Amino acid sequence: MSEDKEAYDRRRVNLGAWPLFAAAGAVILALGLSVFLPESDTHRKTIGDHNDVEVSKREVVIRFDASVGEGVSLDFKAEQSSMPLRIGEKALANYISVNPSDEDFFGLATFEVMPHRASAYVSKIECFCFSQHKLDPGEEALMPVFFYIDPAIEEDEEMKDIHTITFSYTFFETAPWATETESDS
Repeated sequence: MSEDKEAYDRRRVNLGAWPLFAAAGAVILALGLSVFLPESDTHRKTIGDHNDVEVSKREVVIRFDASVGEGVSLDFKAEQSSMPLRIGEKALANYISVNPSDEDFFGLATFEVMPHRASAYVSKIECFCFSQHKLDPGEEALMPVFFYIDPAIEEDEEMKDIHTITFSYTFFETAPWATETESDS
């Protein structure tokens, strides 16, 4: 009878963990697939590629949206709702995350650009979405994104009438990732 109970307990634990693994897998899959999206070329640029960008007279409005995945207990918002930006001009925008729970929060943000066609021209030099974040209970964190809109956008006839570009970030909870020091032990 104890063998049956042990088998039952193992199945119960295995079935109880599947939503966590499914959510983590979905985030990892989404990040992996981002390599195939038009935006992926902007991620491959190095800091040196961003030094000699020509600033245009044309200006667009960058809107900032923030949301969290279903069931995520994190307060996440953009520090400002929008900013005017000249094409080629580098800008810094901040998002703010607060962990209101009494447990550590581990999470990752995904990034989307609207209209989608504009994503090919968004160059993120540094972004909080490049890595996982840990927030202690009650901790507030400033999460910056340093970016510009590539001047090549002006050569795209379909982008001539675009005056607003929206950056939309969604935070998802993830399992903690092992750090180098943890994995070396």
